[in-house]
Amino acid sequence: MKVCRKPVRERKSIVIGTAGIVCRYKNQLEVIKAVEHEIDKGADLQLMVAGENNSPYGEECRNYIVEHGLQDRIHMLGFLDDMTSFLGKIDVLVCGSRRESFPASIVEAMSLNIPIISTPVAGVPEILKDGVNAYLAEDFAASALGEAIRRFYHDYENAKLWDILDKEKRTYEKFFSGESVKAQLEDLYADAADSFEIKGDLDDWNVLEEQVTQMAENVTEAGLDQEEQENIFSRLLYLRQIRKCIIAKKCYIWGAGKWGRITKKLIQYFLAEIQIIAFVDNNREGIVEGIPVIRKEEMDIRRDTAVFLGFVQGHEEAVNYLYGRGMEVLKNIFIMA
Repeated sequence: MKVCRKPVRERKSIVIGTAGIVCRYKNQLEVIKAVEHEIDKGADLQLMVAGENNSPYGEECRNYIVEHGLQDRIHMLGFLDDMTSFLGKIDVLVCGSRRESFPASIVEAMSLNIPIISTPVAGVPEILKDGVNAYLAEDFAASALGEAIRRFYHDYENAKLWDILDKEKRTYEKFFSGESVKAQLEDLYADAADSFEIKGDLDDWNVLEEQVTQMAENVTEAGLDQEEQENIFSRLLYLRQIRKCIIAKKCYIWGAGKWGRITKKLIQYFLAEIQIIAFVDNNREGIVEGIPVIRKEEMDIRRDTAVFLGFVQGHEEAVNYLYGRGMEVLKNIFIMA
């Protein structure tokens, strides 16, 4: 994605944005409190909170806004399909996350040269440096986030922000541009090829390939192209590798479309001991291949429950939702498409 600097717009308030499913590990309430504190100290700020908020934590955030009379300053937008439009309306992105690898929302904002305020979550401090190409809070509390917002506000008012944005642009091009990602993948594949060693007899690998190919034929649907058939093959190998890690006795399949149905066949063929409770799909209802379709809010998540993601696009939003319900990837969340 090409980096495009946002034009400076004439407006009274600085608009802060934060994006992601509203849950405790995303930490939006501390962001709200930080913005409130800076408003009380005289900063002219608006906060736009993008992300599904139909949860007890979301209700806690909404109640806080009402109880503190912040309705004119802080806006809970709910789930948004068009992140580009949202990013076009904000002056700075705040990431308050307590647990994450490297937030996709930060990369999206950097692609548009929007300044970043973030907690020191996971890999963020490895890429973003406070006062150099971003503004990093010391910790995850409202007070630390407020201090970072204050430093951004000062630089915004005094034109120092342009130097930060210039370095942010160079950081994006170094780590996240199409050319950079391609080079990183090529290096990764080269390292993997150099270190690859077949363990065991070659005949064992040929037998495994034959077995998995037969399985793929049994679960393949009509009308799949070559790439989709290869994806099924890779998913079968994936299941074979992780099946010992799966302790679930029951599961949900998120997505009732083509890949959801294929995921159902994969589970029935390869993980027959796991009971499929339902498809999860907020855009469908009824019964699909003898399995009920429910909304995600209806899932009864327990310790012996897993969720298999059986759709192609939008994994991050689903994973974030499940994280908010105490689940983890490769523990009880498995991506199948």
